[in-house]
Amino acid sequence: MAKTAKKVRKAKRWTRAGVERALASIALQLDTRFPAGEPEQRLKFLHARIAELEDRPAPLRQLLRFAYILTVLRLDARSGGLTPAQVRSLNALARALLATNGVNPGTSILGVLYAELQDADSLVAARAGRPLRAAWEHELAQYAGQRSAPWQEGQPALDSGRRLLALGQAALALETWRGLAAGGLTAEQLADWRLGGLDAACLSGRLADVAAFAAAAGPQAEWRRLFAAACAGRDPAALLRATAKGGAHYRAAAILEAKLFAWAGPSQLVAAEASPLKALARRPELSFHGERALFQLAAQVEAGYEANVPLAMRLAALGRALERLEGASASVALFLAWAAAGRFLARHKAFPLARLALGHYRGVCLAASGGASADVFGVVTDLLARPWFAGAGHEEAA
Repeated sequence: MAKTAKKVRKAKRWTRAGVERALASIALQLDTRFPAGEPEQRLKFLHARIAELEDRPAPLRQLLRFAYILTVLRLDARSGGLTPAQVRSLNALARALLATNGVNPGTSILGVLYAELQDADSLVAARAGRPLRAAWEHELAQYAGQRSAPWQEGQPALDSGRRLLALGQAALALETWRGLAAGGLTAEQLADWRLGGLDAACLSGRLADVAAFAAAAGPQAEWRRLFAAACAGRDPAALLRATAKGGAHYRAAAILEAKLFAWAGPSQLVAAEASPLKALARRPELSFHGERALFQLAAQVEAGYEANVPLAMRLAALGRALERLEGASASVALFLAWAAAGRFLARHKAFPLARLALGHYRGVCLAASGGASADVFGVVTDLLARPWFAGAGHEEAA
């Protein structure tokens, strides 16, 4: 009798196979009910199932409840839809379910599940614009769950690279992603791998690697190829043409990069000929809301060349625009923003301020390239060689 009871209790314990079956069953339910994706409807369905299972204390029912929570967190990671408070609440509930059912971090074969919950904290930090916290939480998650689960293959490396890239460690991100076997990734993971690798190749100055990640056709891949060619040729004209109305890359993010690249380079005339950013912002088909701080900086650099405002006021406004970028996740546009600001300040002979901006740009470039390049885009190499940048005095700016 005692042996039978022990067998029943053991059979009801959570197992890796049980978690895998629950996750697979939920995925099938979602694909059957919502074949078109419909992330909002999926979230509503999942929340309802989590609530229904609240009063079902049986271990396997609680395992199913945990699997629903994990599915919600994964869906949020891909498509959004949850507030930070909702993520924290679900995370706490999932941890309580793990602890109640004897799943302990580090000692249980299912302890890896804690790592995935920790990664939800990392995602909240990333969305809040806290790249260091995001990277730290993610790597802590990997440390806590060193025995990866079968359903996680490839994802931890993708996430590690993404967090490193946001911190500006592009060369490290590139090496992390280069080690992945692309053939073993899901279609969704492969798309993430390519997009992340494209940005990492650009930010690290390893422009020859762009081709390796741009194998599949797509607007972002084509844009990165064009951007790499512009860097190699030190010519922003092709970028400005491609982002003009009717061009293949007429969209807000690409326009910002093209404008900043042009303002950072030595040819002021090329940048001045393009449509002003403030005029572009009034066009209904373009939205710069997701790039607000970078848009404000780029618009301020552009407006700074208008002499109808005293230079002291223009410099003060530029400083405020740069301050709004503090703590932002690394990106091509962010690096270009510092380079464009440095070029503007040098042209107006504000050499101490130019040294600050260009020094920051050089620092992030060296970090992103693993020490290989002080100017990953090749836009301000002439300024970095000027005597005033090294503290030897003033001279005319280019």
